[in-house]
Amino acid sequence: MQPLNLVLSSATKWLQKLVFGVGFLCLHLSSKAQKPQLQLPLGHTSIISAMATSPDGLTMVSGSWDNTAKIWELGSGFLLHELKSHTASVLSVGYSANGKWIVTGSKDSTICLWSSNDGRLIWKSKPQPDWITTAVFGADDKTIISGTADGSVLLFVHNKWREITRGSFTFKMGQRNCSK
Repeated sequence: MQPLNLVLSSATKWLQKLVFGVGFLCLHLSSKAQKPQLQLPLGHTSIISAMATSPDGLTMVSGSWDNTAKIWELGSGFLLHELKSHTASVLSVGYSANGKWIVTGSKDSTICLWSSNDGRLIWKSKPQPDWITTAVFGADDKTIISGTADGSVLLFVHNKWREITRGSFTFKMGQRNCSK
């Protein structure tokens, strides 16, 4: 089996983990462990498609083809919260720089914003024209940037998370130019 996802958490010297997503399995390696430890993420019923660690390195979020995202405590592997709102596979997950929020993007063409503390849904976008393949926070945590399967890039700002711009970008291999 080949890893589908890799996440390295090194927020502190005493906690350093490399997390692999292999199908339904999570394999984590700790700097304190002699051998890799295999953990089954109980609750995901399909392939893990996305993973991210919190800025403090204490939790991680996983997204799955089972239409859910889950927040895990990295030290114990304990499931903290299940994030349910998407109606299709979760393709992208990410933490804000301050660790307070999680963003998810889905094959259902929506983006969700969650509280990382309690797993509460804060905001959900209107369906976009195509799948959300990636979604991340801007450096200020007040912007969400997402990409869709049709090549669109969407920007949402914190003022009620309204869409502020949309552009289609064409990237050509071997060239530095891109067109909007």
